[in-house]
Amino acid sequence: PRAAATTATPPPPPPYRRIAFFGAPGVGKGTFASRVAPILGVPTISTGDILRKEIKEGSEVGRLVEEINARGDLVPDEVVTRIVAERLREEDCRDGWILDGYPRTTQQAEDFEKLHALDVVIDFELPEWALVAKLAGGGRGGGR
Repeated sequence: PRAAATTATPPPPPPYRRIAFFGAPGVGKGTFASRVAPILGVPTISTGDILRKEIKEGSEVGRLVEEINARGDLVPDEVVTRIVAERLREEDCRDGWILDGYPRTTQQAEDFEKLHALDVVIDFELPEWALVAKLAGGGRGGGR
């Protein structure tokens, strides 16, 4: 007798779909996010990418960020949280997202917590010598 044909049922979606990746610049947050996000079917949200896009588009936020950068100052927490909150309202974020390096400050974390809950926080660490080598161009990915 022939075995009955079976149809494979896809696994249920992972329960953890609102994720924050933390770690020093160059530790690999963006690399991991770019690999994990497609598997989970969620976008990667990078504040740096958002701010660069705003500057390129010449938006009000972009002009503000350019002025702040020209002074050598950091973009205020409330501005960063606002742009992240706006981005998370977009349709592709409905089922989750990976935050790449946000929140960066205690104030950003407190403000964000009022807007959204996180399912998972992953803190990436590398020894200082490895970070220095990577950022100086000695790592596999070259310099930043």
